[in-house]
Amino acid sequence: MWMDANVPTADVSTVPAVRDDRLEGLEQYALRIEDDSAGRRVQKGDCVVCVPYFGFRRGLTHGDMVHCQRTRAGLVETTIRRLVVTAQSARLESLALDPVLLPPVEVDAQGRYESPDETVEVLGVVVALHRNLLDE
Repeated sequence: MWMDANVPTADVSTVPAVRDDRLEGLEQYALRIEDDSAGRRVQKGDCVVCVPYFGFRRGLTHGDMVHCQRTRAGLVETTIRRLVVTAQSARLESLALDPVLLPPVEVDAQGRYESPDETVEVLGVVVALHRNLLDE
């Protein structure tokens, strides 16, 4: 979902924090999934709980589900992707049911990709999923 980078979002909900000693001292934040762009792991309406990536990890870790932000032409897109790390590279892969919609993005060791017209950055690692079963 693309949004104007200068428009704040007003939808605020309460999502339980994750109690885990490994997360002590890290800010936790939640993101609501608003479409099926991560449909292989999470559903529309779910909330994922994240912590800052490099506060939790020392380096990029294969298999992590991550919160990414892509900025292009003043618009910001927030997505959840899977991090694939090999000896040669690191990339963000789509979790969409139709992965053609979100092509892979190669990132550097800091979880960033930059070109003249867009920036992609890994911001957080997903540590929990909250699903409201009453809405199903």
